[in-house]
Amino acid sequence: MILMVAHKSVFQVFHEFLMSVTTFDR
Repeated sequence: MILMVAHKSVFQVFHEFLMSVTTFDR
């Protein structure tokens, strides 16, 4: 269960980072 939560948290952070990079690129 903790692993899933950690994975979800990392995924969320990665998604936010990707969005930030996309905005910066644009």
